[in-house]
Amino acid sequence: MVAAVVGLIPSCATSVALAEGFRAGILSFPSVVSGLSANSGLGLLILVKEAENKAEVITAVALLLFAAVVAGLLGSIIFPGGYVSTG
Repeated sequence: MVAAVVGLIPSCATSVALAEGFRAGILSFPSVVSGLSANSGLGLLILVKEAENKAEVITAVALLLFAAVVAGLLGSIIFPGGYVSTG
């Protein structure tokens, strides 16, 4: 869940940090899937800035976060060891 919240940070550097965390063995594969699923680059900033209805923005972000957490949970079920060999 933490990786999904980190994935909401609007920056491409977040994707790099998640990938490097996995490569270094700090993050599990399902965590990376969750974080990268939530990452939308600068799209969230533009959505917040341009949207007239802020309730719709909150709903969209909540759905994005929910989908990312579900992706991470499914990854945990599919890969119960928590990782996929990188080498």
